[in-house]
Amino acid sequence: MPKSAQTLLAALAAESNPEDAIKLSRFFKAGPGEYGENDRLLGLRMPQQHQLAKQFVDMPAAELGIVLQSPWHEARMTAALIVLQHYQRCKKARQMDLAAEWIEFLIAQRQALNNWDLVDIIIPKTLGEASLDDSHLVETLRSWLVSTHLWERRMAMLATFAWIRVHDFSLPLEFATALKNDSEDLMHKAVGWMLREMGKRDPLPLHHFLEQYAATLPRTLLRYAIEKLSPEQRQDYLGRAKQARN
Repeated sequence: MPKSAQTLLAALAAESNPEDAIKLSRFFKAGPGEYGENDRLLGLRMPQQHQLAKQFVDMPAAELGIVLQSPWHEARMTAALIVLQHYQRCKKARQMDLAAEWIEFLIAQRQALNNWDLVDIIIPKTLGEASLDDSHLVETLRSWLVSTHLWERRMAMLATFAWIRVHDFSLPLEFATALKNDSEDLMHKAVGWMLREMGKRDPLPLHHFLEQYAATLPRTLLRYAIEKLSPEQRQDYLGRAKQARN
């Protein structure tokens, strides 16, 4: 089978499920006025998309670019999974120049990653891992902290997951501080999630952050960040926030 945008899109359509598409449209908030407005769902589950990504992994970048412009959510996810595979393969083979080309490709196509699952699954193991050894990429991510686009801000925060995994908390703390008062609930969840992951590995930086900001953090962000703390610690930080609101 030729590895083209047309054949991948046809393969995705062949596995579509209208009933699941309706459910997933609700799940990904694709309705009018919601954060995923105008996203279109075929009704495929992640195992199906992973399988198709493996089948079409040899698709040329130009064809991937076409799929990444598709209005179908699962098409963009499958193409992004292929990019992730390419980057990880190149990194494992120490083909760093080629790996960097895939990072540049993903940055150029980042508008395709316009829902939380696309960002959360793809970014930590691509832009995040690449940023560990690339100060220029860190500056690009840093510039997204003030982007008017929700998904660029979420990409910047989720990229720090790679830093958390290697126990380097400098960038996660910097980005969490910059984004702690973001206006979007999805960013509250993202920042709180990364703080929680940091705390699971080393509670001291999390407590230091909370000692400074707990009283003024958005409720959702705070609850995500303290989820793995002891009941007494959670009540302490929640109490500070409640007292500040009153």
